[in-house]
Amino acid sequence: MIVIIIIIIVVIFVIIIIVVIFVIIIIFSFILFFITIIIVIIIIVVVIIIIIVVIMIAVVIFVIIIIIVIIIIFFFFVIIVDIVIVIIIIIIIIIIVVIIIITTHFSMLASVSVTLIYH
Repeated sequence: MIVIIIIIIVVIFVIIIIVVIFVIIIIFSFILFFITIIIVIIIIVVVIIIIIVVIMIAVVIFVIIIIIVIIIIFFFFVIIVDIVIVIIIIIIIIIIVVIIIITTHFSMLASVSVTLIYH
């Protein structure tokens, strides 16, 4: 009788130990599962932040390159416009000088011819 009670107690004790071990394993696996989920979420958030930062850096670099290109094009345009304006001014000055030379030449000829006619 005592042996049966001891066997029952031992069996109950073993069942309780097994249940406790299973509960501990289940709790530990849940904890590990949540830790893994948290780690995965953190990794995903970090990767998304890195991607956003890289995209923003790329956008900033792209905008800076576009601004530099626009500034260079603007400077070239300004330089070309300045050169064209200077050339136009030089041509106008040359035309004015030629007109002045021609008119003074013809007026000198006219005055010489007038003096020749009067003489």
